[in-house]
Parts: sequence; C-alpha cells; structure tokens
Amino acid sequence: VVSVFSQLNQSVCIDCTMSATNSADPALLAKVQKQIEYYFSDSNLPRDPFLKAEINKDPNGFVSIQTLLKFNRLASLTTDTSLIADSIKNSSLLALSDDGSSMKRVTPLPAVSLWKSRTVCVSGFPKCVKGDDHEPDIEEIEALFAPYGKVLSVKRRRAPVQEGADDENDKDGDGENVEEKEKVVEGEKKVLFTGSVFVEMESAEAASRVVVERLEWKKSDEDAAIELKVMSFKDHVLHERAARPTSGNNKKEKEVAEKDGDDGEKSAEEEEEEDGYEVGMLLCVENIGEGVRREDIKEKLEEYGAVAYVEFEQGGKSATVRFGEADVAEKVAGGVGK
Repeated sequence: VVSVFSQLNQSVCIDCTMSATNSADPALLAKVQKQIEYYFSDSNLPRDPFLKAEINKDPNGFVSIQTLLKFNRLASLTTDTSLIADSIKNSSLLALSDDGSSMKRVTPLPAVSLWKSRTVCVSGFPKCVKGDDHEPDIEEIEALFAPYGKVLSVKRRRAPVQEGADDENDKDGDGENVEEKEKVVEGEKKVLFTGSVFVEMESAEAASRVVVERLEWKKSDEDAAIELKVMSFKDHVLHERAARPTSGNNKKEKEVAEKDGDDGEKSAEEEEEEDGYEVGMLLCVENIGEGVRREDIKEKLEEYGAVAYVEFEQGGKSATVRFGEADVAEKVAGGVGK
C-alpha cells in the first residue's frame, strides 16, 4: 500500500510541475520574446558592443540565457531560464541550442545598417532632475508613434551626472554615447534622462511622416499637454554640431585638433560628409529679432538657394539652416542682413 501511494504521489507531483510550466502567462511570454528579440535585432545589435562580444565568443554565435539575464530589463520580467527558453521557441529571429540553455540569431546582421535613416530625435519631455526618476515609459512612446508605422526601438537619452554637481545634460553629436544603457557597471556615474529620445521607425518613409506631424505628450489626463519637437536623425546631428562651442576649450575639440594637426575644421567636414551632407550646406543664424517666424527665415534665405530645413524655436535668438546644395551657406554668410 505504501509503495502504491508513493508512486501515486510522485505522479501527482509531476502533473503539478507540468501544469505550472504550461500555465505560464501568455502576456509575459510575449513580453520576454519581444525584449530578447530587441537585443538581437538589426536596430540594437550593431550598437551593443557587449552583446556582440558575447556572440563572437561562441563559434556558432550562441549566447547563454544566464548572460542575457545580466540585462536589467529582461531580469525585471523574469529570471526563470525555462520560461525564457519557451518564449522564443516560435521566434523567427532566434534559435535555441539543443540543450535549451543558449540562443542565437537565425540570420547574420545585414552588411549595411539603415537605422539612421529610420530614426527621429524627439525632444521636449520633462528632464529628470537629481533624485527624480520620472521619465516616460517606452510603451507610452511606442503608442504615441504607432499611428505612423511600426516602432522598432525607443532609446531614452541619458547623460552622466557628477555627484554634488548641477545636472548638466551633456550630449554627444551622434547621440550614441548617451543612449539608454541597461547593463549597469559597478562604480558607473549616475545618469539622468535628458528629456529626449531616439525613435526608430520601420522605414525611412515612416520616419519622414513623423517629422512633419505636430505631436503632444502628457503623463496623465490631469497634466497639461507638452508639445514635442521631432527632427530627423541627420538634422539632429547637424543641430548638435552647430551648438558645439568653438572656443577651443572643449576637450573633445582639442583632441581632434591635436590629432589632425589643425584647428579641427577638417575633422568636422569629414564627419559631415560621412553623414551624407556636403560641406557648406549648414548655416547658423544669430541675433534674430523678436517676432520672427521659421517661415520668415526660410523665405529670406531661399533668395540664395533651396532651403531643406530650418531648426528654430519661436522667440529664439538663433537658428540652424540646412541648404539643399553645397557651398550655399558660405555664400550666404556675407550677404544676409541682420
């Protein structure tokens, strides 16, 4: 009798275990799959040196689930390795190892990354101040842009903050050094949200549709709506470069100048060409009077050449203008009245 009972009890325990495995929340499985597929996606992987290094360690490109659990967002969803393995069994992007402990991309990364042409920079969100962890949720941002096409990725921009110093939202020209980082390194500087995000759409066409839209965001129904500023990634880069100090006090400028053996101008031109713009397309306009509109600036400068874009905030004192042809900015500089 004891033997029969023991066998019966064992079978009941096995059934319970199987039931627990099969009853995993479908919504959780979907979230885990989405998060892992993002890590290995064409959008993220080219810019993730940690994950690329892990892939290169294995001759077949497998990365262990335990390694992936070093990413905070995945670990916040689940630490159950079996559940993680189950979540990607139907993935078209990823494949599990035979023992279910690792995974890899099914196809290699494309030779050319198109993320810049698909990406827009969105600013105007409230910045985080020291001790304040308020920032927009990724899901909220995805929902905001969903009407214009599929959102491939959202990266909240953050900047390091020195303890005991004021919050300075330093930004690098290409934005890659201040993107949202999940993997926390011990002793790393505290980083705070800068109030801007990079949103990668499914195509360059979708990104172009977003740029011309007037978008607003609010944290809750009780809060007032905030108008957001949206620009293409390339125009964002030009805007950032135009805002860089040119006094020679900037550490990065000094390093570039020492490297090139000049004042750094050559390096800036080379960077501009690499981003698809020819030298002489960008003009910075200063000392703008009150009441001037973006349309006024564009109309005035179109006397000298086609204007592709004007970056200007109503009431501001300066604007960044991109012309459609090279060398126009240099010709205009001496001919536009104040």
